[in-house]
Amino acid sequence: MKTVTHNTLFLTGASIIQKALSFIYFTLLARTFTADQIGAYSYSLAFTTIFSIIVDGGLTPVLIRYTAKNPERARSLLVQVLKIKIVLLFVSAIAMFGAVYAIDAAFSTRHLIIAAAVVMIVDAFNLSAYGSLRGNQNLAYESVGMIAAQFTSLCVVIGVVTQGAPIYWAIIGLGIGSLVNSLVALYGLSKIHDAAGAAPHEISGGTFVREATPFALAGVFARGYSFLDLLLLGSLTNFATAGTYSIANKMTFVFQFIPLALSASLYPAFSKMLAAGEREAVTKLWYASERYLLLSAGVIMVVLISLRAEILGFFGKAHVDATLTLVLLALALVFAFMSYPVGAALNAAGLQKFQTIAMASTLLVNIAMNVALIRTFGSEGAAVSALVGNIVLFGVGAWFAHRKITALPWGRLVSSAGRIFVASVGAIIAVTVIGSSFKLGENETVFKQLAIIGALSAVGGIMYLLFALVARAISRDEIQELIGRLKNRL
Repeated sequence: MKTVTHNTLFLTGASIIQKALSFIYFTLLARTFTADQIGAYSYSLAFTTIFSIIVDGGLTPVLIRYTAKNPERARSLLVQVLKIKIVLLFVSAIAMFGAVYAIDAAFSTRHLIIAAAVVMIVDAFNLSAYGSLRGNQNLAYESVGMIAAQFTSLCVVIGVVTQGAPIYWAIIGLGIGSLVNSLVALYGLSKIHDAAGAAPHEISGGTFVREATPFALAGVFARGYSFLDLLLLGSLTNFATAGTYSIANKMTFVFQFIPLALSASLYPAFSKMLAAGEREAVTKLWYASERYLLLSAGVIMVVLISLRAEILGFFGKAHVDATLTLVLLALALVFAFMSYPVGAALNAAGLQKFQTIAMASTLLVNIAMNVALIRTFGSEGAAVSALVGNIVLFGVGAWFAHRKITALPWGRLVSSAGRIFVASVGAIIAVTVIGSSFKLGENETVFKQLAIIGALSAVGGIMYLLFALVARAISRDEIQELIGRLKNRL
C-alpha cells in the first residue's frame, strides 16, 4: 500500500506539471489558430492514435505483469516485446496509410497525419520502456520524462506561434518532445536493468502475443470510443465543429492523469495481492481507490460546470456555445475515472477478456449513439454518447469484477458517491452565485481572464471541501492524514 501511495503521489505530481505545460501549449494553439485548423490538428492526432494500438498490440500490460513477477528478467522481457513490436509497426503503417488514402475526408490532413504517425512510432518505444519500469514499480523516470517531453513541445509551439508557422510544425514539436522522452526512458532502463541483471526468461513470443490479444482488443475498443466521436464530427459535420468539441473535450481529458497515475500503481499492486490470494486486501484497495477518484472528480466537476462559459471563452468567442457539451463531458468524467480501478483489477487477475467485453460493449453503444446523434445535435450529441459510454464501461466491468474476483462494497460506494454528489452540487451553486459578480468582458487581457478563472477555481475548491465536510464525504482525520503523507514526501 505504501509503494502504491508513493508512486501515485509522485506520478500525479509530475502529471500536474506536465498538464500545466500542456494547457499552455494547447492555449497557444487555440488562441492562435482558427477552430477549423484546431479541428484538423485534433482529427489527425485522433486518427493516428487509434492505429497506435496496433503497434503496441496489448503487449505493455503483459510486460508489466511478467516484469512485476520476475524483475530479474526485466531486460530480456523488454527485448522480446520490442522484437514483436517491429513487426506490428509495419502492419500498422500499412493499415494507417491505406486508410488515409481511402478516406476522402482526410485528404486535407494527410500531411498532418504523416507527421503524427512519426510521433506514434517514437511513443510506441516509450510505452514499452516505461512498461518495463512500471513492472519494477519505479515511476520516477516516467515522471521526469513526461515533463521533459511536454516542456520541449511547448518550446517548439512557442516558436510556431511567434514565427507564424503552420500548425503542422506543432505536431513536429510533439515528435521532438517524444524523442526527449525516449532519452529519459533509456537512462532509466540502464539503471534498472543493470541492477536487475539480464537473466533469460522462458516466455515465448507466441505466449506474449496470445496473452496480449485481449489487451489489444480492449485497446482498440478503448481508443475507438475515446476518439471516434472526434473523427465522426470531422467527417459528418466539419472541422470547425470538431475543433470546438476538441477544446471542451481537452478540458476534461486533461484530468485523466489522475486515474492514470493511480492505475499505474494499482496494476502491479493488485497483481501481487491476487498472486498471494489476498482478496480482502484487493477489496479494500479498490474501494479506497474509487473513493479517491470520486473525490477528485467532484472538485473537477465543480470547476468545469460552474465556470464553463469563462473557460471556453478563454479559448475564443467561437467556443462559448459549447457550454452544454462541457457540462456533459464533465459528468462523463466521473464514470471514466471510476472505470480505471475496475480495469486494473480485472487485468491483474488475468481476466482481461472480461475487460475486453466491457470495452466492446462501450464501443458498440458509443458508435450507435454517435451515428444517431451527431448529425442532429453536433458536439452535444457526441458528449451524450461519451457519458452513456462511460457509464456502460464502468457498469459492465464492475459487474465482472464483483462476480469473478471479489465481492465489491457497493453499499459503501453508493453512499460515498451520494455524499460527494451533494457536496459538488452545493459548491457549484455557491461558485455560480459568487462568479456572477466577476463576469469577463469581451476585451479582457489574458492575464485578467486567467486571474479570474484561477481565483474562482480556488473558491470552488474551498467551497467543495467545506460542503464535503458538512456532507461527511470526507473527514478531518483523512485530510490530516493526506497532509501528513504529502509532508513526508517533501
